[in-house]
Amino acid sequence: MLDEMGENAERLFQEYRERLIGRPVTFTRLAANSLLVYIDGEPGSGTGLTFWFEPTWHLLDPAGVLLGSRQAQTEDAENHSRLSDLPLKLFQKKVEEVSVSPITHDIHVLFEGAYAIATFVSDPTDVESWHIRDNQTKQRVVGCAKGLRVTEVE
Repeated sequence: MLDEMGENAERLFQEYRERLIGRPVTFTRLAANSLLVYIDGEPGSGTGLTFWFEPTWHLLDPAGVLLGSRQAQTEDAENHSRLSDLPLKLFQKKVEEVSVSPITHDIHVLFEGAYAIATFVSDPTDVESWHIRDNQTKQRVVGCAKGLRVTEVE
């Protein structure tokens, strides 16, 4: 089910944002060049919220860019495994802020310790740059250059 972009998506984003602030990262996964960050849950648990960042994103630590989506596109399994360890630095770090750019609809998530994940538009026709999924209801807020919308995973 696809909801029109607008008020419903903004309202659900704000609801998710309130649920995320102050909560710790409980699991991370690098799937090809997509980065998944679980809050109050893990794969298959049916609990908490999950951030999914794709296709273009970067993970920052206090010193600068730690990992980027293009870097994660490697076909070398050993290198991908090594890169998969980098998002583990977020484990148990609390979400401090979640914001969306009013122009590009890119998301910026700030974690304690000055860690952050941000998306950036590389193709304005992409239908998804990121989403936040409620793992119990399967409802998602999806962001792309055109705006926010609500979808439900069937």
